[in-house]
Amino acid sequence: MRRRNITRTQVESAAWRIFQLSVSIMTVIAAVILILVGFQTGLYVTLPGMLLSFAIVFVIQTAPSSFANLEERMMMRESPAVVGAMTMSMQLQPSIEKGLSFATEHSEGILSDRLREVMWRPVTRCGRSLSSSLLEFTESLGDANESLRQSIHLIMSSSRERTKEGVNRLLDKANAIVLTGIKDNVDRYVSSLSMPTMVLFALGILLPVMLFSILPLLSIGTTFEVSDPSYQDMVNPGIQTPMLAFLLLVVFPLSSFYYARSTLSRSPLRAYQGIRFKFTRGLLAGSAIWIASIATIQLLDLGGVQPYVILLVLAIPPSCLLLVRCRREHNIRKARLEGEKNFVSAIYQLGSRMASGSSFEAALEDAAKSGTKSTFTDLVDTVKYRSRMSRMSVQRALAEETRSIKISPLLGGAMKIIAECSERDPAGAGHVALNLAQYLSDLKSCESKIEETLRGLVDMMRSTSLIFAPIVLGITSSLVGILSDYGVSSSELLSETIVMVGLYIVELAAIVSYFTVFLSSEGNWSDVGYEFGRKVPLAVAIFISTSVLCQFGLTRLL
Repeated sequence: MRRRNITRTQVESAAWRIFQLSVSIMTVIAAVILILVGFQTGLYVTLPGMLLSFAIVFVIQTAPSSFANLEERMMMRESPAVVGAMTMSMQLQPSIEKGLSFATEHSEGILSDRLREVMWRPVTRCGRSLSSSLLEFTESLGDANESLRQSIHLIMSSSRERTKEGVNRLLDKANAIVLTGIKDNVDRYVSSLSMPTMVLFALGILLPVMLFSILPLLSIGTTFEVSDPSYQDMVNPGIQTPMLAFLLLVVFPLSSFYYARSTLSRSPLRAYQGIRFKFTRGLLAGSAIWIASIATIQLLDLGGVQPYVILLVLAIPPSCLLLVRCRREHNIRKARLEGEKNFVSAIYQLGSRMASGSSFEAALEDAAKSGTKSTFTDLVDTVKYRSRMSRMSVQRALAEETRSIKISPLLGGAMKIIAECSERDPAGAGHVALNLAQYLSDLKSCESKIEETLRGLVDMMRSTSLIFAPIVLGITSSLVGILSDYGVSSSELLSETIVMVGLYIVELAAIVSYFTVFLSSEGNWSDVGYEFGRKVPLAVAIFISTSVLCQFGLTRLL
């Protein structure tokens, strides 16, 4: 807000104006709906609309702090690579200007963009000097980036050291502090995950399952007879299906999703990813066929199997489409992650050989020969061939090749930094390679720590959403079916219950897939779609089988 000259008063004033406008519009819409459809039915529409006005104001007021926190986390994630590049340049020549220039040229992200702004401030006369602009930048950092602030101060202090040993000591300490800062943030995040995960499990899984389990009791109503028909509905209300559907299919899933999203947003290792989905002619045609199939089945009279057919048509085609579309990308990403496991050890070997006096070309070739067939060995073979055929240096060939191979940006940036540094000081490049390899190893260990700490709870959530919840809800729907056979409840209620419970199972699978996949920093939306596409057919099949078998078996017993 300070960089864009926006004050807190302006944000609050905009939120208040939008609140007044939204409340006025929703009041008019609510009055019209209540007149047209009545009070009880109109309440289902007007109440969420009124709550939406408060939600909009809350989002507007918290948006600046949310964006600032997101920026702080992304800068913290990028800080080891940027600090490593700066220290590498400072080891060759203790100059803040060249260190910032080298770091911003060989790294990408918000932190690099902010440092570019720092470099431009003295040029555009917005700051007195580069040192003062850099100090202003460090003062703007939050508590999450305290380690980055200390590292930059140490790097600035190293430029005033007179001995080579003093410079290296301060630069090594800067690298160690920024790595320790990330590990401390990860430890705090892991220790704070137990309670939010238990709350999410209770709110998104246990509570809705419990409410669905008492659905047969709600459908019975009361057996007392009332002489006045006008009071019969008040004494024997039965179940209000629209309200229950709104509560279990909208309120609980949205609350669980946003609670999971807020929990995942605090992860110091997770990179921000948007949803990218391409609309093609085949997808549009398939969607039209899917909607037409649902409408056709609604018109047909299939008897007792109609709700199960509707549920299958609603759930199976979208899940199969996601499974097919995301499977290829999931397999490619899985193979890439397997190939990247050997990359860290290869960077260790590369750094140790260069630190002992080998050239970059010889160290690269030795590291490739000592390892098994992997992404790193393929990269080295391609770089050697490209260097010989085009008569360019190995460093330049490696820098160009890392843009085309499918590895993480962090590994690609580390290899480019090492290659660039080796042209001026191979021994210094080896030292930086060891630091970067240590950071990558620590990062992987932090991710493994998160997975190991929450493995039991995550497995419980997956098994509950995939097996236990469909079984419990299948038994519940069978009880409603038995009540409808004996005339206690209507057949329409049975059909609505089966479809409603089945849709909740689909939503539950989506929420659990989102949370468990993004709990790892390497998760992305294609993995969520792949996980969702695998779970939904099995969960729906378990639900339908349990419901049909229990209804048949209990009917025979009764």
